[in-house]
Amino acid sequence: MKLIFPLIRWARTFWPQATVPSLKERLAAAIGAAIALTATFQLSHLMLGEANPWFIAPMGASAVLLFGVPASPLAQPWSIIGGNLLASVIGVACAQWIGHSGLAGGISVGLTIALMFSLRCLHPPSGAVALTAVFGGPAISHLGWAFAIVPVLVNSLLLTAVALVFNNALRRRYPHAAPVNAADKTPVRPAQRIGVSREDLHAVLAARGEYVDIDEGDLQAILSQAEQRAHRRHFGGLRCADFMTRELWTIEPDASCHEAGSLLRQHRIDVLPVVSKAGELLGIVTSRDLLADAERRPDDLATHPISQVMCTAFPRCAPDDAVEQLVLPFTLQSMQCSLVIDPAGKLVGLVTASDVLAALYQEQLEKGRAA
Repeated sequence: MKLIFPLIRWARTFWPQATVPSLKERLAAAIGAAIALTATFQLSHLMLGEANPWFIAPMGASAVLLFGVPASPLAQPWSIIGGNLLASVIGVACAQWIGHSGLAGGISVGLTIALMFSLRCLHPPSGAVALTAVFGGPAISHLGWAFAIVPVLVNSLLLTAVALVFNNALRRRYPHAAPVNAADKTPVRPAQRIGVSREDLHAVLAARGEYVDIDEGDLQAILSQAEQRAHRRHFGGLRCADFMTRELWTIEPDASCHEAGSLLRQHRIDVLPVVSKAGELLGIVTSRDLLADAERRPDDLATHPISQVMCTAFPRCAPDDAVEQLVLPFTLQSMQCSLVIDPAGKLVGLVTASDVLAALYQEQLEKGRAA
């Protein structure tokens, strides 16, 4: 009995962690793979005829990756095309140069894995491609080096083409962009100077020395969303209505830029909502907008109407929106403010970056006192 329970616990580790893809994602994977394999089979048959093998079984495993986990580094176009082509060349070479088929098969897969790591085209089904070149029988042996082109490269290209069309038609980002070069001198936004950065992730993954089947950009996005969720749990009671500015100064669209500038200076504010005489919210005008317009038309400020300067695409939020919903837009999109619109579509307040900072500071003070 002492051995049974440890064995049971150990056996339970064989069972993988539950997956979380939605039903939509699972259906897309199944339908996409079925369409892609059928199309690849038919097109390859049409192009290559029946004189030679036109379709190989490892394409089924490739389809699982391209449609089941299209975000995986193992499923990217270069991974399938480069990995399968490399594996086929190595497999043919081992089959021709090594007399023992068992030894040739093992060496072909080992060399394929080693070179795929070096060439950044790791693709698990490529191991089966290498074995197919060794154990595929007379039909494959007869092809010789041509096996790498027909059917391997043709199959891989067609399958990748279908994956590109299908995944993007369903708005699944494919292929995934490569990580940003660490030497890039693009200015770092404020939100990127704190928390976990891409460089942090890369350094930790390099230190671990093991392959992790997730794109670094996706991992960073997941961590960012987890941080937001944790922040929402911590500051869950803080809503826009709690700290928004309720006393608003507005301006009509036919007012001049000079009038708008006077209002901004008089009330020491940076933003004016633009509303019609009927009270309809039309847009916003900021001090930056007025300065930019003054540089273009220094002599027309007294007559130039606000309607030609205001921004009609402006950030907005609801009174019950949580504060963390504004933190990232303010930092990542360089927003100055967000207009607070109630469910009836009425302008009820204004939230600035200073308001958010003050609200978070006050909340932290209150939590500190309570502790």
